[in-house]
Amino acid sequence: MTQTSVEQQLENLDRRLARVEQILPTLAAKTDLERFATKTDLERFATKADLERFATKADLERFATKADLERFATKADLERFATKTDLTEGLAQQRALTESLRDELRILEDSHWQLARTVAANQVTLQAVAHTLDTLVLRLEAKGVI
Repeated sequence: MTQTSVEQQLENLDRRLARVEQILPTLAAKTDLERFATKTDLERFATKADLERFATKADLERFATKADLERFATKADLERFATKTDLTEGLAQQRALTESLRDELRILEDSHWQLARTVAANQVTLQAVAHTLDTLVLRLEAKGVI
């Protein structure tokens, strides 16, 4: 090697070293990397073998695809049919109807209990009348009228 080629090689090395010195400060140091996961940290996560017992691509093909879901109503479709105000008004109407129905049921319940009391009273009266008739029949039989 000649003196010129050696000098050329040294200049090339100096230029390369200067570029390395510029890049070196931007690279992460060991302390910078400590906050990231280590190999031992990653070993706690599932491996490909662990995931094989879960659903495979073939298993998932049985389920609905995006194309299958396109035929169903979207949020925009539903918003066209009913606004929040419509739903609130519908809910208020439903509550009023429910309260009205409850009132009618209370009236019906009161009428039921009143009817039950009347039936019970009539039953007592009917038993008294039947007893009286039995007594009268026995008397008439004893006198030989019947």
